[in-house]
Amino acid sequence: MSRYAAARIYALPESLDGFVGPASGAMTLPRHIDWGPHCVYDLGDEADLLLMYERVIRITPAGTRPTSWVSRRP
Repeated sequence: MSRYAAARIYALPESLDGFVGPASGAMTLPRHIDWGPHCVYDLGDEADLLLMYERVIRITPAGTRPTSWVSRRP
């Protein structure tokens, strides 16, 4: 395990009920989360969906929830 992985705090929510982000359509992430050239994600495309979730979860500070961008719905 890398030193970064050992030092990173991972918090799992007790429930996904509060995650109310969109489950379909296009999602544009705010620049403080995704500052790259590809910041619009097609949530119907699995690769885009997974990349968007990865970016949201990675940048979200420990102790907070990315509830407006992540959906509990498949």
